[in-house]
Amino acid sequence: MILIYTPQINSRIEYIFSHIFQHVLQREFTLGEKVDEFIAHKGPKLSYAEQALGSEFFVKSHGLLSKQNMETLDITVERWEGVPCFFKTDENAAIPFDIFAASFYQLARYEEYAPSNTNASARFSYSHSLAFAQNFLHLPVVDLWIYKLFEKLQAQFPELTTADRPTYWQQLLIVDEIYRYRDKGLVRTIGGWIEEGMRLDFVRMIERGLSVFGLRKDPYDNFKYLIRIFKKYEIPTRAFFSVGAYGTYDKNISPLLKRFEIAVKHLSDYFAQGYLVSYQAAEKQGLMQRERRSLNEILKRDVQHAQFHLLHLRFPLSYRYLIEAEIFDDYSMGYLERYGYRAGTSRSFHFYDLDYEQKTPLLLHPFILSDAYMMKLSRKLTSIELESFLKDLLQNAKRVKGDFTLAVHSKNFGEHEGWRGWRHLYEWVLEIVKAEL
Repeated sequence: MILIYTPQINSRIEYIFSHIFQHVLQREFTLGEKVDEFIAHKGPKLSYAEQALGSEFFVKSHGLLSKQNMETLDITVERWEGVPCFFKTDENAAIPFDIFAASFYQLARYEEYAPSNTNASARFSYSHSLAFAQNFLHLPVVDLWIYKLFEKLQAQFPELTTADRPTYWQQLLIVDEIYRYRDKGLVRTIGGWIEEGMRLDFVRMIERGLSVFGLRKDPYDNFKYLIRIFKKYEIPTRAFFSVGAYGTYDKNISPLLKRFEIAVKHLSDYFAQGYLVSYQAAEKQGLMQRERRSLNEILKRDVQHAQFHLLHLRFPLSYRYLIEAEIFDDYSMGYLERYGYRAGTSRSFHFYDLDYEQKTPLLLHPFILSDAYMMKLSRKLTSIELESFLKDLLQNAKRVKGDFTLAVHSKNFGEHEGWRGWRHLYEWVLEIVKAEL
């Protein structure tokens, strides 16, 4: 058991110390405010304050964790033993920066609360992140800090041990459109033909006609292929299904159709289930709850895992809606148009609501790489460069015994325009991941 002294215990301190010591390191710890008990303690101990009490393992407080409000922070990124860090404090401390405040800043998504940091779609852009600006988005810095902290503690207290944990890999399968042409309804089908005719896109008109009349497989109907790949590579997969009504960004067929029910139930025989929150429902609590009930009724089970379609969510409001809907696992913590660790960690972590200053039951599961970015890279890099890029990402995850999660869309396996060659690239990526992990 590790005793941690701090002059003030509040929800921020309880949250970050629990994540680091209990969730990641799986070590028992106690937070205490009594100096005499800390001094008398003979086992492993750490003090977190503005000044050290003696010669103990000391981390100087930056001050962020003692506050109960948000403010604009002037952050300077430096290096600590080769790893980017910020909130520098005392060179004479056991760690020269406030690892706890910096970890909290990353996990609580402090930077995402600023109104200027969301684009028109209410989606936080990687270009607004500190990690991208300072070129450490590719690193799970919070995990790296935690393991370096433990190394320092272990050097002073050799009796400390931590549980070994293999690197875990999984994929998120986003089923936002079951069909491209079939079962889209008369109005949408005729409208599509008219639009394609005006563009003189006769190839698409013919393709639509063949699919609608069942003379050719719909280009988004790739489920047999996905099931075969799932069996071949044994990839832990969670499929997220959209049941949202038709809209500008939501294009799926109606969940009331029998064909929709058959497809979803068939996939649920192989993949764990998740709810893809429609673009429209992300900011409408009642609609989100109705969509979730609809999916529950189709699957005949309670779905408690979610992802936001196109990662469109109003932060932190949409997360509160998930909690109200009794959904406690979200998989939206990543970027579709960029690779990297949005929250600086490869591991799951609890959503901390800075407005209410409380840890919530909602667990956020990061992903590092999307199919869109992999396809983009394949057009810019040689196969040798791409393989090196993937291996570097995998090694970073292995260094911290973390998770490696991919996000892919079922419709893109149809190899329609823009996605030709994707199946070959995807299986090549899986071969590399399986060999490395």
